[in-house]
Amino acid sequence: MAKFERYARLEIYRGSVFSSHTLWKKYDFTSSYDCMNMKFKVEHPSSVKDANKATISVCGMTRDVVSQLTMFSSRVLNQNKYVHVKLFVGYKDDNDLTQIFAGQVIAAKPTQPPDVWLEMECVGDFERKHEYICKYTSKSNKLKQIYEFGSQWMGLSLDWKVQKEGNQITVPNFSYEGAVSDFPRLMNKRYPCVEAFTSLDGKKLVCFDSDSPDCGKGAWIISKDTCMIGVPEPDATGVKLSVFLSVRAEHGLKILLKSDVFPHANGTYVIYDVTHRGEIRGSEWVTDLVCHQPTRFAG
Repeated sequence: MAKFERYARLEIYRGSVFSSHTLWKKYDFTSSYDCMNMKFKVEHPSSVKDANKATISVCGMTRDVVSQLTMFSSRVLNQNKYVHVKLFVGYKDDNDLTQIFAGQVIAAKPTQPPDVWLEMECVGDFERKHEYICKYTSKSNKLKQIYEFGSQWMGLSLDWKVQKEGNQITVPNFSYEGAVSDFPRLMNKRYPCVEAFTSLDGKKLVCFDSDSPDCGKGAWIISKDTCMIGVPEPDATGVKLSVFLSVRAEHGLKILLKSDVFPHANGTYVIYDVTHRGEIRGSEWVTDLVCHQPTRFAG
């Protein structure tokens, strides 16, 4: 059973130079905390209009570290205090832990003794969320080229999984004006034949046919015999369910639900929202999924 022992690592970076274009270059590694008494909740909403968020609490830090990292929610009180964190999770016998969050600490407050927890509120892509751009091209471009432009503006690589020939359309001219982080959401509305998501690790812009998950072939099978916790909750657009914490959960990933309790809800869905919840020394170690039917993506 050792290979199922949960494991988490928190890395902390500090710096005094604020730059959205050199986010990690300007921040020096400060410390790493492995498998301490830690609790976390990481939210990855599908709409890039909403930033990834995390609440991370750590118990057992030294008094000096707690004092140095304590931050208030007011920017005025936190001048020259820029702290970034990376959270990795996995299982003890895994060769590699997987990063599930990277972002800026916007508030950090300690609890009262004797058990002092440092509770950190964090936001992913904080610096670039409101970066505004205005782009225009009068040349004809394939839709893939437009997404390539967008991935470059976002500082991401493009993972193009569009297979259908009908979706390889040519755009006679193209204009975009708005926040960088809104690009995938607005493109999903403009060209509904393609779905675009930012990967959970924040490194790729993933594009695929919006109606491609129409069969269970190659899907992640979720049932009581695999990883499902409790029972699924069907609704008008899809289903909500929970599984043992899994870094496999990604926006746009196909799942095949097999439930004995709600057999009418069985079928293929696409993951839309992902939330990880965990405690190193508690009972919680869960990934909550909001899944939509392939033809019912929210715009």
